[in-house]
Amino acid sequence: MNTIINQIQQYIANNQLQKAQQVTVQLIEKTPENLYLHKLLAHIHGLKEESLKAIQILEKQLIKFPDDFDLNNNLGHYYFKAEDIEKSDFFIQKAKKINPDSPSPSQNAAELYLFMRKFDLAQQEIDHCLEINEAKFQDYLFYIPALLVKIFILIAQKKQMEAVEFIKKYLKINFNAELFLQLIQIDKKAVDPDLINHCKQQIEKKSYNSKMEIFQHLVPLYFSLALYYEKEDSNLSDEFYVKANKEIFSIQRLNMVQLQKQELQYMNTYKEIHQIKNLNSQQGEDNIFIVGLPRSGTTLLESVVTANKEVFAGGELNIFKNLLLNHLTDEKELTAENLLMIGEKYISATNQLKKEFTQIVDKLPMNSSYIGFILKSLPASKILLILRNPWDVAISLFKQRYVRHVPYSSSFFNIGVQVANFEASILSWLQYEDIKEKIFIVKYEELVSDMSNQREKIYQFCKIHEEYNASIREGFFAQTASMNQVQKGIHQSSIKKDNFSLFYAEFYDAFNSQRDYWKKQGLAIPSDYFGYILK
Repeated sequence: MNTIINQIQQYIANNQLQKAQQVTVQLIEKTPENLYLHKLLAHIHGLKEESLKAIQILEKQLIKFPDDFDLNNNLGHYYFKAEDIEKSDFFIQKAKKINPDSPSPSQNAAELYLFMRKFDLAQQEIDHCLEINEAKFQDYLFYIPALLVKIFILIAQKKQMEAVEFIKKYLKINFNAELFLQLIQIDKKAVDPDLINHCKQQIEKKSYNSKMEIFQHLVPLYFSLALYYEKEDSNLSDEFYVKANKEIFSIQRLNMVQLQKQELQYMNTYKEIHQIKNLNSQQGEDNIFIVGLPRSGTTLLESVVTANKEVFAGGELNIFKNLLLNHLTDEKELTAENLLMIGEKYISATNQLKKEFTQIVDKLPMNSSYIGFILKSLPASKILLILRNPWDVAISLFKQRYVRHVPYSSSFFNIGVQVANFEASILSWLQYEDIKEKIFIVKYEELVSDMSNQREKIYQFCKIHEEYNASIREGFFAQTASMNQVQKGIHQSSIKKDNFSLFYAEFYDAFNSQRDYWKKQGLAIPSDYFGYILK
């Protein structure tokens, strides 16, 4: 069995998660009582971002092994990923009692409190975690994820300089590509030229044993240099971005046709339920959804909407997506009662977060694919749709190290296809007058150039009565790719970008080709893109 386990671990290292899952399932069928294999299968589902499946596996084993540390600790982690705050906290605290000497529950607790924006509690937990780790390991490379959580907490507390010194302290001990990238993202001026030279040497000399190792070490080195040279030498910067994305693309197994089929499925499914009447027209009155393409300004818009004492910044919540897709996957009929239930479960989950706040924002970009379903489940909710020049979006996507959350971002061809899919999805929703009247469209360019006027209109639409507070917006924290950008103020430097001009034809051709597909599906596609002219 050890040989097969090693093979599974190799599949995981090479990001061949489906193969790893298949082999693990086969082993479980032969030895169903093997607890380790069930934990391994849950771990694989976790890597595939299938937290609910991981939870189901672990919960079944918990019945037989209620005091197993790994089961409780991992359930705390996966319930956090599933955004069930109360259950996550319950299992984290239980894991702490079972094994108070393990750093892992404290790290899980720190991430949970960071998500809840309880930054002081998060700091206490991560400091305790690091204290245990430092006593346990001589080399900090064994607990890099905990160091990253500490960095995110410091940024959330607006302690950027403290974060810089924290990172530099560890880089002096031993160079690490991930920490180096974090340093450059926070403050490029704090980077010693010797570190840049060391980074280049690592690229030239170091060999890698797996694709996952390349992603964890080589890719952040490329992104670090790309960021470092962004203003000093844009051509060299672009070269490093291209190299980084080439490596990411090589480890992905993205099926763009599948994304296209999913959008079409959502459109067709909604047609079947459009005539269903809402059973509670007031349901969702405290919920605001921000939707749009990733890197279109969703985080900036969230920082504006929540710059008051009335609206809680929920961030990118997967709650509605999971509730809807679990329902569709189980092939359950979307009746009025079921849609009402989805809405009730969503409100129950988000109420755990917003606490004393009146309203809560959910800014998961991909909720754009579910707008109709959201308004059937939460008819009184508010939808803010943010749009941005698609080429600016494409460039911004390409400059971010996405792999799973936005897997198409490593290729301008794939970005072009997905931009067209997004356009088709939005156009399909705007066909319905009852949906159209509930969507407020924000143009990114207008938001950054005329903030005061746009903010006033947004607050009126969302029925936000508290006054806008600029200091709250400037202190906004979002654990996304925009984490370090959104606190730096609102500016117009991200409009009309001219990078990567050699790739524009690739993007434009893919975009138009995918548009042709949607035209053949009977969707009316205008000559422009929501008012943006592409040439």
